[in-house]
Amino acid sequence: MVHELPPMKKKKKTARAKRREETSAAIVEAALAIVTEEGFDALTMKRLADELGYAIGAFYRYFPSKDALLLAVQRRVLELLAEELAEARRRLDAHLAREPASEQIAALARIVALAQVYETLPTRRPAHFRLLSRWLGEPEPMVGTEAAAPAMPVLLALFGSVPALLVEAEAVGALRPGDVSRRGNLLWGALQGVLQLRKLDRFGVDAFRPGPLAQELYRTVLLGWGADPVRVDAALALAAEVLTVQMREEIE
Repeated sequence: MVHELPPMKKKKKTARAKRREETSAAIVEAALAIVTEEGFDALTMKRLADELGYAIGAFYRYFPSKDALLLAVQRRVLELLAEELAEARRRLDAHLAREPASEQIAALARIVALAQVYETLPTRRPAHFRLLSRWLGEPEPMVGTEAAAPAMPVLLALFGSVPALLVEAEAVGALRPGDVSRRGNLLWGALQGVLQLRKLDRFGVDAFRPGPLAQELYRTVLLGWGADPVRVDAALALAAEVLTVQMREEIE
């Protein structure tokens, strides 16, 4: 007979531990605010300590280096992006509850809706996008490999959101079976490349406009993965409709 051990009780956090977590979170939010409003160069440990009223020595007890602070800011940006991805699915599903579509179109639209969250990040959260672009796109690492390692689980979970939707799409016959992890990474990587062309958009060349390029990217990869063209067009239209409503609400 096999006896299962009872689940271990989680230790309650002490008041001191809670205060430390709250202080660390406040420091991260203040650092993110500086980066958002003034850019990376404005963020220094002394500037942050002065703004929050800490002696520099006490401040280093929470974050022993700027690398550690940048890592915490990166994690926070990834967490916020994950929340936006979840909200995008909630909005789309709420729309589908009011105006149903076929399960194949709905599955494809969920993939596009999540991609559109990142596609619109440069205009909605420009500082967040710049931080992620520096982290993911620049050859030189922002922080050392050892320091950056704790952020990888959050990043992998974020990247895993698309493969999970690809599995759902395959299950209802919207896509041909394939390596969903590879496909998800391909979509993220290609979209990041498209968004880098925003720098050239200022010259007014239509061929470099990221919006149409992103739409063509979604259509190309979904068709390449076996989706029906009519369903793809319907899914793109559905996701765009929900996104338009969301953007309008954010402006208002």
